[in-house]
Amino acid sequence: MPDHAPTHHATHHPRARLASLSATLWLLAAAGCAGPRPTPDPAGAWTPSRHVEHRLLFARPDPADINRLWLRHGYEARTPADRALAILPGDPVSVVVNDVYLPRDNAGPRDVVLLLDLHAGAGRPPESYAVWYQRDVRGGQKLGFDSLLVHSERAWSPVNPPRFTLRVIDVTAERNAATRRAFEQLEESVGGLSSFVPHPASSGAAAAIRAAGFVLASRANTTIIDFSPQFYAGEFIERAGPNDLPPFMQGTWLVVGREPLARDDASFWRRDLVLDRRSGIICAKDAPDLALGCPYVRLTIAAVDAAVPRVVLDHSSTLFATLSNPNPSPEMLRAASREMVSSLTAFGVHKRFLSSRTMGTLGELFGSLEDTGLTEGDRAFLMRVASKVAGTPFTTPTDATLWWRTTGAHGRIEPADGTWRP
Repeated sequence: MPDHAPTHHATHHPRARLASLSATLWLLAAAGCAGPRPTPDPAGAWTPSRHVEHRLLFARPDPADINRLWLRHGYEARTPADRALAILPGDPVSVVVNDVYLPRDNAGPRDVVLLLDLHAGAGRPPESYAVWYQRDVRGGQKLGFDSLLVHSERAWSPVNPPRFTLRVIDVTAERNAATRRAFEQLEESVGGLSSFVPHPASSGAAAAIRAAGFVLASRANTTIIDFSPQFYAGEFIERAGPNDLPPFMQGTWLVVGREPLARDDASFWRRDLVLDRRSGIICAKDAPDLALGCPYVRLTIAAVDAAVPRVVLDHSSTLFATLSNPNPSPEMLRAASREMVSSLTAFGVHKRFLSSRTMGTLGELFGSLEDTGLTEGDRAFLMRVASKVAGTPFTTPTDATLWWRTTGAHGRIEPADGTWRP
């Protein structure tokens, strides 16, 4: 793969650049670019909610019974064992929706959509995607998927932590023919997948955006779950004094709705709740045979990079849009091409090291810090990876490469944890 974007094609017609950029556009072919995208407004319609309150709880295995998970509030995750699971700045992050459970709180089947709103940053509205649609769902069962990867980023920053909203919406009352067609297209695009990281360049994104827009525009639907988990870095929590903030850590988390019978009684949350992993129901610890009418979404947060990084998909979309422009400027082409090549180069260097942690791949990682073809952001990302492996907080790429020449190249990789040792 080239170290930097070639510039001698800049004056050619944009269509001719498709051939020279084929090595960098493999992602578009694999991901299935979604093309033009509608822009639904998540605040465009209000839908009534069936459950008046939701809480974010983390799950801890019952040491006496592997089939049970104790559910605890975020502020209870303060033990040394919990701190060992903390996701640190610079760590990769992936979020998996394990399952969605709907209790027996009404008669008859219903049609259900799972929406994911991604908050892209300050000043920008959330991007809404429908990531699952299922017809004829009866109470007392889970939706028909298992462990769907929905979010992944290569490096977490506490300055801009991942923010998303999960919504489970009953769309049984929806009778609009266009909406039904959008749901069917979503089923065809996403059904059966184990990974759907929503992004305009992702396969199925157009159908997911379109379906979400229809759901959010209708007042006939009923919300079952609507919750925005927000996590905090350990350092922030420690400096916030006494607080109830949930730490950003690996493990299983549940967004749980209070059962309808407890609608006016917040003391419901004083119970010690338990999730039975075999039946999928939530019960009180002192009444394990009595199912509570609690819907939930179960998440797993992992410190791994489980998908193509969002930055690569962003650059893919930008380059595709530029090449689709009938009269792009040479400057736009050069910039889009350079960013795409840079992100793919950094992605490849990182992935090769993760798949084979050797002194050779570590040397390639440090050598890439001198690659002037990489953008400043990609070099900074690789420098953070190098800092973590070396156990040395490098402040500049020059510091890192000097350390490698004088010290790092003469060490070894520890097989047990893949870190550098002298």
